[in-house]
Amino acid sequence: FSSGAISEATTPVSGWLQPLYAQVGEAVRSSPVVHADETTHYRRRERWWLWVLCSPQVVYFMTHYSRGKGAANALLDECNGILVTDQHGGYNDYPAERRQLCWAHVIRKFKKMAQRYGRAGILGKRLLRLARLIVHLHNRWLAGGYSEPLYRQRMDRFREAFYQSLTEGSRLRQAQHPDKPTKTANQCQRLLDDDPMLWTFLRHPGVPLTNNAAERALRPYVIWRKTSFFSQSFRGDQFRPLILTMVETCKRLGVSAYRIIRQACQQGLAKQEVTVHLPIPPPQPLLTA
Repeated sequence: FSSGAISEATTPVSGWLQPLYAQVGEAVRSSPVVHADETTHYRRRERWWLWVLCSPQVVYFMTHYSRGKGAANALLDECNGILVTDQHGGYNDYPAERRQLCWAHVIRKFKKMAQRYGRAGILGKRLLRLARLIVHLHNRWLAGGYSEPLYRQRMDRFREAFYQSLTEGSRLRQAQHPDKPTKTANQCQRLLDDDPMLWTFLRHPGVPLTNNAAERALRPYVIWRKTSFFSQSFRGDQFRPLILTMVETCKRLGVSAYRIIRQACQQGLAKQEVTVHLPIPPPQPLLTA
């Protein structure tokens, strides 16, 4: 097969996989907890973005020319569960009370802050230690190492210390320009503004503290991107999220992606309606504290 013949063959396959793609999109948006992330995607020399929305059962991909709110809103659509993300502003249209920020990304910010000189570095080390203690306490509680009352008591103390440290950091000013906040101050103020989204896991015990699920879902594509010539047309941009969605979702469901795709293609080639469905289990309700 030439590359042109392969590209030509993706057109009917994309159409035959659309019902399955829509099924995955509907399933992930009805999940009680979802993870979202994005990474660069290239069409020839143009930089686009590949977005992912996933739950423990399904993974849904989407290509878009933008990394802004419009693309994020198209990805989330009618999603009404708890959304776990990094601090990217593209997700800011999503209700704050239903969003959990990734503590792994917060810890990375504090690691960089801790390497700075002066008060900023001292404050960064303190915030880094507090963030790690919060994650450690939560993990110990999940493993049964703490009772519920003791866990809540200690978490309240950490939360208060964390808030006070961020408030202190937000008041740092440049030595040459006392009226201008430092980079550390801006970062601390942004976390203060987003403070409610850091603690959603306290209201909903089943919500993870990190966005590792979305990053793991993107990893196969990132490896593929390094070993391929990207997509070369709109047709390729349509096919890539479809096939990624099918393969990664089938992995999580424990079914053969080859068998499902083959059945869909057989029905399509026979001019029949594609009636193949993925065995996606119904979502489980989320616990509330």
